[in-house]
Amino acid sequence: MIVVFTRRSRRRCSQPMIWEPSIRNPYLGSVKWTLPEIIDIEVTLFKDSHGRFESKDWMISIEDISPMGKQRRIASSAINISEFIDEDQFSVPFRQEFTKKKLQITSKKVRRSYISFIMATQFLKEGKAT
Repeated sequence: MIVVFTRRSRRRCSQPMIWEPSIRNPYLGSVKWTLPEIIDIEVTLFKDSHGRFESKDWMISIEDISPMGKQRRIASSAINISEFIDEDQFSVPFRQEFTKKKLQITSKKVRRSYISFIMATQFLKEGKAT
């Protein structure tokens, strides 16, 4: 299983991890990263006429990898990056926020899917659109 962030032609993937079934029910399981993995994405945000940041949706999805190497999406959800940014952040160079998101199922073999992650945002620079 891998976690994938996509927006248009950009695609950032995590390292493949193994699905671990639970002891009580072999059909119920989870994937856990023992070491945190960092997936870097760069996002350019623009302010609208009201001073708020325009929405920038990225798709977060979980994909299964077959033994032949084919990737198949099993759950996904949209994440609006502008929800993680606020004006106070510009005074703080780095900010972290814990997020738990329910994903929409795209496979008949999966009943429910959640993902928990820490979204860390870092302000790089401010400028005018050219």
